[in-house]
Amino acid sequence: MKLELIITSDAYLDLGQIVEWYEARKRYLGIEFAEIANEYINRIGKNPLLYNCVYKDYRRALLKRFPYKIYYKVVENKILIIGMFHNSRDTKTIFDILDRR
Repeated sequence: MKLELIITSDAYLDLGQIVEWYEARKRYLGIEFAEIANEYINRIGKNPLLYNCVYKDYRRALLKRFPYKIYYKVVENKILIIGMFHNSRDTKTIFDILDRR
């Protein structure tokens, strides 16, 4: 059974902020980030159990080329993309944010 893939508004906001930050540094770098993030989101959609649980029911995919992680969880028949965080971000802080989302 194929699960519905949902990108939360928080995750869209994270993505938008990251893309803007990279675009301000170098033209098209933000677009490249978005393409790679989309590649990983599609991979998660096809195989949601590919990445390990790291906190409660949350799973994490580490992006290549960019120092970011995508956090998501599988709930009933849905895959929820919850957020994207920089690798330097404190893990406890990330978990606190995930608990609030």
